[in-house]
Amino acid sequence: MLQVVRYDRRPEPRAAEMAADMAGWLAREGYEVFSTLVVQAAGQSMTIEIYRRDGDDPFVLYHPAFAPGGLRAALYLLPHADAMDELLQRAQQMVATLMTVAAQRREHLKPDFTVVATGQLTRSGAVASRAVIRSQRNALNGVGTPRRCPSRTIAPLIVSISVGAPRKMS
Repeated sequence: MLQVVRYDRRPEPRAAEMAADMAGWLAREGYEVFSTLVVQAAGQSMTIEIYRRDGDDPFVLYHPAFAPGGLRAALYLLPHADAMDELLQRAQQMVATLMTVAAQRREHLKPDFTVVATGQLTRSGAVASRAVIRSQRNALNGVGTPRRCPSRTIAPLIVSISVGAPRKMS
Protein backbone atom coordinates (compact mmCIF):
# COMPACT_ATOMS: atom_id res chain seq x y z
CA MET A 1 0.00 0.00 0.00
CA LEU A 2 1.16 3.51 -0.80
CA GLN A 3 2.34 5.58 2.14
CA VAL A 4 1.54 9.31 1.85
CA VAL A 5 3.78 11.65 3.84
CA ARG A 6 3.54 15.41 4.18
CA TYR A 7 6.66 17.49 4.74
CA ASP A 8 5.06 19.23 7.73
CA ARG A 9 4.10 15.84 9.27
CA ARG A 10 0.41 16.69 9.41
CA PRO A 11 -2.02 13.91 8.48
CA GLU A 12 -3.01 14.00 4.82
CA PRO A 13 -6.83 13.87 4.52
CA ARG A 14 -6.62 12.77 0.86
CA ALA A 15 -4.28 9.84 1.58
CA ALA A 16 -6.86 7.12 0.84
CA GLU A 17 -7.77 8.75 -2.48
CA MET A 18 -4.08 9.11 -3.38
CA ALA A 19 -3.27 5.51 -2.48
CA ALA A 20 -6.24 4.15 -4.44
CA ASP A 21 -5.22 5.82 -7.73
CA MET A 22 -1.93 7.68 -7.48
CA ALA A 23 -1.54 8.34 -11.22
CA GLY A 24 -5.13 9.59 -11.50
CA TRP A 25 -4.77 11.80 -8.44
CA LEU A 26 -1.53 13.34 -9.75
CA ALA A 27 -3.18 14.07 -13.12
CA ARG A 28 -6.32 15.59 -11.52
CA GLU A 29 -4.18 17.81 -9.28
CA GLY A 30 -2.14 19.07 -12.24
CA TYR A 31 1.17 17.38 -11.45
CA GLU A 32 3.49 16.59 -14.35
CA VAL A 33 6.70 14.57 -14.37
CA PHE A 34 9.52 16.97 -13.52
CA SER A 35 12.41 14.53 -13.23
CA THR A 36 13.25 10.86 -12.83
CA LEU A 37 16.32 9.42 -11.18
CA VAL A 38 17.44 5.83 -11.63
CA VAL A 39 19.36 4.56 -8.60
CA GLN A 40 21.60 1.59 -9.32
CA ALA A 41 23.52 -0.41 -6.74
CA ALA A 42 24.60 -4.02 -6.30
CA GLY A 43 23.18 -5.03 -9.68
CA GLN A 44 19.69 -3.66 -8.96
CA SER A 45 17.89 -0.48 -9.95
CA MET A 46 14.95 1.64 -8.86
CA THR A 47 13.42 4.76 -10.40
CA ILE A 48 12.54 7.69 -8.15
CA GLU A 49 10.09 10.13 -9.74
CA ILE A 50 9.59 13.85 -9.08
CA TYR A 51 6.35 15.59 -10.09
CA ARG A 52 5.77 19.34 -10.19
CA ARG A 53 2.86 21.77 -10.41
CA ASP A 54 2.08 25.39 -9.57
CA GLY A 55 0.32 26.06 -6.27
CA ASP A 56 0.39 24.41 -2.85
CA ASP A 57 2.78 21.49 -2.41
CA PRO A 58 4.45 22.13 -5.77
CA PHE A 59 6.65 19.01 -5.61
CA VAL A 60 5.84 15.34 -5.10
CA LEU A 61 8.52 12.67 -4.75
CA TYR A 62 7.56 9.04 -5.36
CA HIS A 63 9.64 5.95 -4.78
CA PRO A 64 8.31 2.44 -5.38
CA ALA A 65 8.47 -0.37 -2.86
CA PHE A 66 11.69 -2.34 -2.42
CA ALA A 67 10.59 -5.54 -0.72
CA PRO A 68 14.04 -7.04 0.01
CA GLY A 69 14.88 -3.96 2.09
CA GLY A 70 11.46 -3.57 3.70
CA LEU A 71 10.79 -0.27 1.94
CA ARG A 72 7.16 0.57 1.19
CA ALA A 73 6.06 2.66 -1.77
CA ALA A 74 5.81 6.28 -0.64
CA LEU A 75 4.57 9.61 -1.98
CA TYR A 76 6.01 12.72 -0.32
CA LEU A 77 4.27 16.10 -0.63
CA LEU A 78 6.91 18.83 -0.58
CA PRO A 79 6.42 22.61 -0.22
CA HIS A 80 9.53 23.93 -2.00
CA ALA A 81 12.53 23.00 -4.15
CA ASP A 82 14.96 22.90 -1.22
CA ALA A 83 12.86 20.23 0.51
CA MET A 84 12.68 18.28 -2.73
CA ASP A 85 16.44 18.44 -3.27
CA GLU A 86 17.21 17.36 0.29
CA LEU A 87 14.71 14.49 0.29
CA LEU A 88 15.83 13.32 -3.15
CA GLN A 89 19.43 13.14 -1.98
CA ARG A 90 18.49 11.20 1.16
CA ALA A 91 16.17 8.86 -0.76
CA GLN A 92 18.91 8.12 -3.27
CA GLN A 93 21.37 7.26 -0.48
CA MET A 94 18.82 5.15 1.37
CA VAL A 95 17.77 3.14 -1.68
CA ALA A 96 21.39 2.47 -2.68
CA THR A 97 22.17 1.32 0.87
CA LEU A 98 19.12 -0.98 0.96
CA MET A 99 20.10 -2.52 -2.37
CA THR A 100 23.64 -3.14 -1.14
CA VAL A 101 22.43 -4.64 2.15
CA ALA A 102 19.95 -6.88 0.27
CA ALA A 103 22.80 -8.10 -1.95
CA GLN A 104 24.89 -8.85 1.14
CA ARG A 105 22.03 -10.81 2.68
CA ARG A 106 21.65 -12.88 -0.49
CA GLU A 107 25.38 -13.63 -0.41
CA HIS A 108 25.21 -14.70 3.23
CA LEU A 109 22.33 -17.07 2.49
CA LYS A 110 24.46 -19.01 0.03
CA PRO A 111 26.44 -21.93 1.47
CA ASP A 112 29.88 -20.76 2.44
CA PHE A 113 31.62 -23.92 1.26
CA THR A 114 31.70 -26.31 -1.66
CA VAL A 115 32.51 -29.96 -1.71
CA VAL A 116 35.07 -30.93 -4.32
CA ALA A 117 35.67 -34.60 -5.03
CA THR A 118 39.29 -35.59 -5.48
CA GLY A 119 40.56 -38.96 -6.52
CA GLN A 120 43.52 -40.99 -5.29
CA LEU A 121 44.88 -44.17 -6.73
CA THR A 122 44.97 -47.08 -4.29
CA ARG A 123 47.34 -50.05 -4.41
CA SER A 124 44.86 -52.02 -6.49
CA GLY A 125 44.61 -49.23 -9.04
CA ALA A 126 41.05 -48.28 -8.04
CA VAL A 127 40.21 -44.65 -7.48
CA ALA A 128 39.17 -43.78 -3.96
CA SER A 129 37.55 -40.40 -3.52
CA ARG A 130 37.45 -38.12 -0.56
CA ALA A 131 35.75 -34.82 -0.05
CA VAL A 132 37.68 -31.63 0.24
CA ILE A 133 35.90 -28.63 1.67
CA ARG A 134 36.89 -25.24 0.34
CA SER A 135 35.66 -22.04 1.86
CA GLN A 136 33.89 -19.58 -0.44
CA ARG A 137 33.02 -16.69 1.78
CA ASN A 138 32.16 -13.75 -0.41
CA ALA A 139 31.96 -10.55 1.54
CA LEU A 140 31.30 -7.13 0.11
CA ASN A 141 34.17 -5.51 1.95
CA GLY A 142 34.87 -1.86 1.47
CA VAL A 143 31.56 -0.84 -0.11
CA GLY A 144 30.71 1.60 2.66
CA THR A 145 27.56 -0.07 3.95
CA PRO A 146 26.55 -0.15 7.60
CA ARG A 147 27.13 -3.35 9.57
CA ARG A 148 23.63 -3.33 11.04
CA CYS A 149 20.48 -4.14 9.11
CA PRO A 150 18.25 -1.15 8.35
CA SER A 151 14.90 -0.75 10.03
CA ARG A 152 11.75 -1.92 8.29
CA THR A 153 10.34 1.59 8.67
CA ILE A 154 12.82 3.50 6.54
CA ALA A 155 10.37 5.80 4.70
CA PRO A 156 9.26 7.66 7.85
CA LEU A 157 12.93 7.85 8.83
CA ILE A 158 13.69 9.91 5.74
CA VAL A 159 10.97 12.33 6.70
CA SER A 160 12.07 12.53 10.33
CA ILE A 161 15.59 13.39 9.22
CA SER A 162 14.65 15.89 6.55
CA VAL A 163 11.54 17.59 7.94
CA GLY A 164 11.71 21.16 9.09
CA ALA A 165 12.96 24.45 7.87
CA PRO A 166 15.68 24.31 5.23
CA ARG A 167 19.17 24.31 6.64
CA LYS A 168 20.84 27.69 6.69
CA MET A 169 24.31 27.62 5.28
CA SER A 170 26.69 30.29 6.58
